[in-house]
Amino acid sequence: MEPTDVMRRDHFEYLMHHRQISVHLGVRSKRHSLVGCVDCHASQADDGTYISVNEPGQFCRSCHVYTAVKIDCFSCHAAVPDAVVKQ
Repeated sequence: MEPTDVMRRDHFEYLMHHRQISVHLGVRSKRHSLVGCVDCHASQADDGTYISVNEPGQFCRSCHVYTAVKIDCFSCHAAVPDAVVKQ
């Protein structure tokens, strides 16, 4: 994790760099991983289930809509914490 202002400005660069070293070099780390982002930023509904970070009004989607950025991360990656996906 980095300071909030740094993450707001540069998170996509961290994610792209992490993707390059993970996919092309096979190096897996937790720092700047998409899984870490989702684990921290996913909200829970009243019934305790997790809401996808990419749903309208949720963490990732709200900023990306505001800035008119189209992302495709969650076409492959889980948008809820891993523990929930495994259930």
